Amino acid sequence: MTLLPSDLKQYVRYDPETGIFTSARDSGCKGQWKAGRRIGHVNKKGYLTIWIEPRGYFAHRVAWALMTGEWPQEELDHANGIRDDNRWCNLREASHAQNMANTRRSKANKSGYKGVHRFDDNLWRASVRFNGKRYDVGLFRCPTAAFFARNAKAKELHGEFARSA
Repeated sequence: MTLLPSDLKQYVRYDPETGIFTSARDSGCKGQWKAGRRIGHVNKKGYLTIWIEPRGYFAHRVAWALMTGEWPQEELDHANGIRDDNRWCNLREASHAQNMANTRRSKANKSGYKGVHRFDDNLWRASVRFNGKRYDVGLFRCPTAAFFARNAKAKELHGEFARSA
């Protein structure tokens, strides 16, 4: 069962300037974890998780609920791409497409630029994904030119959610 946002305050304190979460009360066996103690752990995917009676919550969702008084209706996006940076200024509600637009360059990418791939020996292809569709921007002689063209198209399609790197 999901807690009501109003009930979170009895378990968690949140500092919107730093994104740090602390325990609101003593907990654990015989109160071994004291109020004011920093809480949460970073999971395998890099998101901070907080355990509250008896389930885990993503910290960015808890921050949203504490600040707005309601659970987010859509996905939450970390504007700077750092998954455990839960400062209030770094969180924004986003559609799935917007959230995907703000992902980082794949580790398998050989060009060094997001959305730029080798087409043949002399050309680089630039493309952008939007709402499940790939938009080919064009072919370029150098990866840097492809990168700038790709970024212009990404900003046109995704607006503020477009990530260049």
